[in-house]
Amino acid sequence: MRRFRAPYLDRRGAAAIEFVIIAPVLLAMFAGVVDIGNLLITRFRLNAAVAAGVNYSMVHSEDVGTESASTLSTSLARLVANSSQTSGVTATVTINNGPSATAIGGGTATVSSNPGTSNAQCYCPTTASDWAITGSCGNTCTGGGTAGRFVRITARKSFTPLLSTYGLVRNGTVVATNIVQTE
Repeated sequence: MRRFRAPYLDRRGAAAIEFVIIAPVLLAMFAGVVDIGNLLITRFRLNAAVAAGVNYSMVHSEDVGTESASTLSTSLARLVANSSQTSGVTATVTINNGPSATAIGGGTATVSSNPGTSNAQCYCPTTASDWAITGSCGNTCTGGGTAGRFVRITARKSFTPLLSTYGLVRNGTVVATNIVQTE
């Protein structure tokens, strides 16, 4: 004969109830890890693409202050937009406050060049990376640093997270920027 057991002593199904309670927490943690991983991969790829552009601009530094600067900006923009190993990258290159080009990667790059101002001038480096302060090439600037010619390379990619931006993405866009002094 079977005895009647009290319901509070019955342990059958306890593991299933515990799993139902803990599963959403584990899924949220997993989604967060995947989200941050995707963000980091995107950022690393953009940084690598910008670094490739920096290397290319250093190899072709003699073109920065010449008539070939427009061609250099177009080549750099295409290189950065298409070397990120991800589609939808927008690369913007400005050569010494002169020619600038924007290319959208993930296939054939569409490039629009702006002639800008005279790219033969030398500028003093500032933290704001503006082009307002000019100087004589190779001379020391008033705020420190050496006047020279610069190339600004920016790569952007929109990023839509699964959960939240975690304060790491502004306006849904991951951005990598570098300014290199070529002379």
